[in-house]
Amino acid sequence: MSEEESGVAARGGGDLPALAEWPAGTPYPDAVTVAARCVACGVRWRIHRDLCGFRLRCRCGAWVDVPRPPGAPPTAAPPPAAPHEPVALLEEIALHPAAPPPAKDPPRTVDAESELAAIHLRPLDETRRLRGRTILECVLLAAAFLVPPLVLRLAVAPHDVPRLLPIATTAASLLVLLVYRCARRDVAVGWTEPRLRYWFEASAVMVGAVLVALAYEALVRRFVPEFGGDWIATVREQAGLDLAFFTIAICPGIFEELAFRGLIQVRMTRLLGATQGLLVTAALFAIAHGAQLGLPLQAGLGLYLCSLRARSGSIMPCVLVHLGYNGALVLLH
Repeated sequence: MSEEESGVAARGGGDLPALAEWPAGTPYPDAVTVAARCVACGVRWRIHRDLCGFRLRCRCGAWVDVPRPPGAPPTAAPPPAAPHEPVALLEEIALHPAAPPPAKDPPRTVDAESELAAIHLRPLDETRRLRGRTILECVLLAAAFLVPPLVLRLAVAPHDVPRLLPIATTAASLLVLLVYRCARRDVAVGWTEPRLRYWFEASAVMVGAVLVALAYEALVRRFVPEFGGDWIATVREQAGLDLAFFTIAICPGIFEELAFRGLIQVRMTRLLGATQGLLVTAALFAIAHGAQLGLPLQAGLGLYLCSLRARSGSIMPCVLVHLGYNGALVLLH
């Protein structure tokens, strides 16, 4: 019986018998239906068993109590609708029986903001696979950043390291790019255009971070005389300004953000949650720069960059802050 016919039957008019089915338009066998009768208009209903124990409203305005099958546990019925609420008609709104599961999961779409903000309950096997991929990618990224400089230091004399550092930095950047290309494509890295306010925020924070870094360096040199020479100035003197800017600003600004804010933070957020993933990524970023006097600056900057990534849904303003911060230090030393 169609919905239009059911409506006529519910009103008790026309030549149709006072019998209707719900869900409408789908004839269910007697084994999965129960009978109910509207006491106000007399319409008899054949209703799917999944609605047993509920009170549903007929078109005439009366409530229809759907009986429970014998031996079924009691089910709490929903309260009647408030006077100011719209009336839920039986032929318009009902609890449909659960649909059979699809043959296979539908394709998932990846959104940068939802990947960072939402925490999903995952089956145990999927969580294990995600944890395994996260650990593997962190190990590969650590090797990409550490192995080329280590090989350089072992292969050449110490006084030649600053001059040849651009080669090691280029190799490390290419290895990071290789890990990124081999990563699973369910990672939304974040090469998306953020809102304009995040560009202004990133620019302001970058300038402030440079000023804080210069003041912190002057303070350290004053109270820690054994701080040593100026490493940035040494690289700039031996490799030249162009290669120094490429080595210290461009490559770290792009590829460190791709690694930490693009891959690691997304993985950690999906595995640990938004807050824990942010904190763990910031800690790994600080540890990756080594135990040095500038560690507080690295930790603070890494924490801000992770927060900016989470709020903006993009790594592009993070690249601006990182590249501008390192580039300013190269130019000012």
